[in-house]
Amino acid sequence: MMQNSKPVLVALSWLQIALMPMLYLWSAGIQWSLTLVATLLFTLCLAGARGQIKLIWWLATAAIFGVIAASAQWLLLPVILAQVVYSGLINSQKLSQALEITLWTISVFFAQMVLLYQLMQGTTWQLLLLLAVLLIPQVISVWADRMPVWLALIMLAAVAVIGYFSGQLTLIAAGALVVIAAASSTRVLKVNANLQALASVLIGVIFILSRLHG
Repeated sequence: MMQNSKPVLVALSWLQIALMPMLYLWSAGIQWSLTLVATLLFTLCLAGARGQIKLIWWLATAAIFGVIAASAQWLLLPVILAQVVYSGLINSQKLSQALEITLWTISVFFAQMVLLYQLMQGTTWQLLLLLAVLLIPQVISVWADRMPVWLALIMLAAVAVIGYFSGQLTLIAAGALVVIAAASSTRVLKVNANLQALASVLIGVIFILSRLHG
């Protein structure tokens, strides 16, 4: 069983946010800029705040980098500042692991949206659908022990089918999504934030690899 080490959790949480979007645009060529670097540091601070050590420092730093990140795209500023506030709220409370992971997954969705917006200078509904398809299985996974097995499997399969038929996932990625989410679910293993973050990172990496190789 993977232990809930805070430094490991912070590192995996940052990878959970940043790795898939960066790999998604890597082959197209990433235009590095001050705002992109600031966005990556902003996401690192969100992950750092999840460790709940020196929370105020991480939040203040996130706000600073967030303002810099939004300096070329001021439409992002409300989303970025809302994320800082949201992060402060969820990381200053004593929550069950399942609820904390669920709330963190929502934060990952919006952080990835901000990062992809910076990388692409915009976003589309298809891209938002892709983020949802890749992240929703984690939520199903952490609550699996509180629902019938058949319902959890149907929900995972539904997400995979939507991802496949919307053209967002290859068949391999859709299958991997179901297998990884099921294998890391609370029906199989005790709820563990590090393990769930790792599972989410793996789903994102397999999605990228399947996209590159068809």
